Amino acid sequence: MTDTNNTDIEIPDVLFSEYESIPTIAGILHVFLDSLPDMVETMHAAMDGGDSETLASLAHQIKGAGGGYGYPSITEAALKLEHSAKESDWELARLHLVQLELLCVSAYRGKHAPAGG
Repeated sequence: MTDTNNTDIEIPDVLFSEYESIPTIAGILHVFLDSLPDMVETMHAAMDGGDSETLASLAHQIKGAGGGYGYPSITEAALKLEHSAKESDWELARLHLVQLELLCVSAYRGKHAPAGG
């Protein structure tokens, strides 16, 4: 079982999808990446409002989408956020949300960088 309390997640400056070379994924990858800022903003609002259910639900959505679009580190961070939100561990949830947000920013940078770095 994954240790969801572990806070060690590497955050690169630029993050690329493992599936960016697959035409069907590459063609719709922008939809996922463009949705991330609004989702992160909504998760911050949920956290600020103490809404663990919404926070966990959004983290769950990103967890699944991250894996489907080739971002395992986003999936890992979202899993940790989901778990800490379900436990209402706000200190840990805040840390995981910051990590997830930074990974999302890195993935967004990857969208605008030359493929593969």
